[in-house]
Formats: sequence, structure tokens, C-alpha cells
Amino acid sequence: DAGEYELCLRKATEFVSMTCGEEGGAGASAYAKGELGRLCIPHFVSLAASPRGEIARARREVLQTVAELVHGCEANAGLVLSLLSDLDHAFLGFLAQCGDYQ
Repeated sequence: DAGEYELCLRKATEFVSMTCGEEGGAGASAYAKGELGRLCIPHFVSLAASPRGEIARARREVLQTVAELVHGCEANAGLVLSLLSDLDHAFLGFLAQCGDYQ
């Protein structure tokens, strides 16, 4: 159901924030961010670009997670742009679909 789906995405966002935080040092954070990005970004970008109505409320969580994984990590930024290109979406279109994120 949509509520459980949204909760799972929120938990994923929290996990990414905790794992990519500064507590482990910059090197550990960069490594974790790269690995999590490689595993999670394809799914999150696909979900955020999906027209499915039941995930509309969860798009903010998806974009927060992608933004956290992209910040300061060129490899993840390149992955997002590549995925959006493959999905035939421009980055601005992706952001427009996630318009409630500030």
C-alpha cells in the first residue's frame, strides 16, 4: 500500500543520511555514499520519474535521498544524469515532478 511504500522510502532516506554523515570521517562517508549511490540511485530515479499516483507523496523522500547521495559525489551525479537520459527525462523535468522538495 502507498503508506507502507512511503514509510520504506522515508527509512531509506534516514539510512542514507546516517550512513553518509560526517561521523565516520570524510573518507568513510565518500565510500559509503558511492556504494549506496551505485545500489540505490537507479531504483530511486526510476521511482521518482514514474507516473504512478501512489508514489506521488513519496517523491519528496526519493528526491531527498538522491540529493544526499549526489552531494559531493561526482560519480553519483553522473549516474543520475545517465539514468535520466536513459529514461528520456531532462533533469529539470525530474525536479518538476518532485516539485514539493525545497
